[in-house]
Amino acid sequence: SEGTPIRVTRICEMRWLALSSVMLVLPTAVAIQQDGAQSERPLLLFAEPSGSGQPVIVLQTQTHRVMLLGSVVIGAEYLADWARDQAAFSGMALMQTLAFLRARPSRILALGLGSGTAPAFFRQRGIWTDVVEINGAVVAAANGHFLIGEFEHPGNTIVADALEWLQDPGEDYHNSRY
Repeated sequence: SEGTPIRVTRICEMRWLALSSVMLVLPTAVAIQQDGAQSERPLLLFAEPSGSGQPVIVLQTQTHRVMLLGSVVIGAEYLADWARDQAAFSGMALMQTLAFLRARPSRILALGLGSGTAPAFFRQRGIWTDVVEINGAVVAAANGHFLIGEFEHPGNTIVADALEWLQDPGEDYHNSRY
């Protein structure tokens, strides 16, 4: 349930150990001691099965909110208001390139949502950003627990297989240019 510490069960224990591999990203949450004892466990905010067979999990530490698909980190966000739209991973530095573009884009298409950090960043700046995400549970977790939930517009979030959607995006998107 929301805001409850993770119980020591086999599945949560595996998720916890999976988080230990991202120590640089989550320094306050991942304190696995030599004897195997754990400290400062993250809070479980969301856990839902998904169509992929892997659960979508949202955990919160003292400094971050992290989304997992099974044991894979698919998104992260800082909790501090002043840092929420900053890149938690160097790969998210894509967002920062916007400041250096001569011609600012009017539309962006994101294939895959993760925690929605990049689409939220673009929408927050008034850029129409459409997202195609295959997993409805990922969309629910992102909208409910990350900044993207505060910036549903401008743009749309479409639950569909991106490869299939690109082949036939439907009437509303046939004339869209990204």
